[in-house]
Amino acid sequence: MRFLQSGATVLLVALSFAIAACGGSGASSPPPLGTTIGPAGGSLVVGSGLLQLDVPAAALAADTVVRVTSGVADSLVGWQQVSSSYEFTPAALTFAVPATFG
Repeated sequence: MRFLQSGATVLLVALSFAIAACGGSGASSPPPLGTTIGPAGGSLVVGSGLLQLDVPAAALAADTVVRVTSGVADSLVGWQQVSSSYEFTPAALTFAVPATFG
């Protein structure tokens, strides 16, 4: 489990399930999934739990729409994408209490 520290920016999370499964089908990315998470905390679950962001109570001061998009095509210069990737927005989102990926 990875922890997101206070002040960290949620940009890109890569999951490796089958490194040998490189390449794409040419299909476009699905629309982002999203939910509103507020001071009481909450979760954003992708699929049937493939990826889950858990935000504890008091991590956010106000209601915030948190979205995730799968299949982000842009990879970092000098790096080869070998697994699925996910982008969380808003990009400048910070947590007062660490959030976790499960």
